[in-house]
Amino acid sequence: MRLASVVLPSGGAAASGAPLVHSREQVGRVTQAIVSPYLDGKTLGLAKLRRPYQSPGTALEASVEGHAVDAEVVRHPVYDPERKRVKELA
Repeated sequence: MRLASVVLPSGGAAASGAPLVHSREQVGRVTQAIVSPYLDGKTLGLAKLRRPYQSPGTALEASVEGHAVDAEVVRHPVYDPERKRVKELA
């Protein structure tokens, strides 16, 4: 298992702990999730995923409070992919 970022259209903090499924097989779990102002209110989560499912663009499904929610693996860092903010603050 390896840490990856996932984006869900909804769920917020309730998505923390949600299992992640691909083709009816559990392939990981959301470890922590929040509503992200950088993603226009979508949910950003950290997830532990099995190796074949860690690539950005991989479509998954999460079970959040009994509801199926689409999820997508995204590249780190989500909010500043060029890392310009870090350079500006230094």
